[in-house]
Amino acid sequence: MVNQCNCAFAGIHIEKPQDFQGPFCFQDYCNKTLLNLQKQCVVDFYANLDLAHSCLECKMPPCLSWEYKNMHSMLDYFTDFSADDFAEDFLQLDHQSIADMKELYGNLIDVPNNFVSKNFAKVTITFSDLHIRHRVATETMSGFSLFSDLGGAFGFWIGCSVMTFVEVIEWLVRLVASIKTSNNINSKDKTETSDNEKK
Repeated sequence: MVNQCNCAFAGIHIEKPQDFQGPFCFQDYCNKTLLNLQKQCVVDFYANLDLAHSCLECKMPPCLSWEYKNMHSMLDYFTDFSADDFAEDFLQLDHQSIADMKELYGNLIDVPNNFVSKNFAKVTITFSDLHIRHRVATETMSGFSLFSDLGGAFGFWIGCSVMTFVEVIEWLVRLVASIKTSNNINSKDKTETSDNEKK
């Protein structure tokens, strides 16, 4: 904004405020033509800024969504003594000393109350109730869950368990071992018989 319109907005950070000699935007000048050009420049600047940062083409849902019923009421907030307090609070927003901020924004300190009342608003938002939902994606079924469910189903329907599987495996191992042992004994007997016949 400083480069395009040659003016600074009070709430916008200026990198080197000591080097900035231009005016703040929307201040009354003797030259009304210059003031009108400056106002139009600021309006165009914000319109382009909003257009550049708009997300009208986004198809993704928002990460956070807020749904609440609203009620509003209005009253004149700034009284004769509160405008000065507001200016002091405004100067403390950037966490700098008030003396430095008064030097930077000195021409905003003496603004009339009617200007502050028309151009600033105090908004207080209260929530009567907050509901937070956490949605976490998990696996439909892990390997351990599948094994557990199968074991439970077998135990319920056919009365078998892990011990049954272990016993079946043990029986198969003994069966294979006994078959191999009997085959070895038979082959040994045949070898001895053939040796005796040769003699």
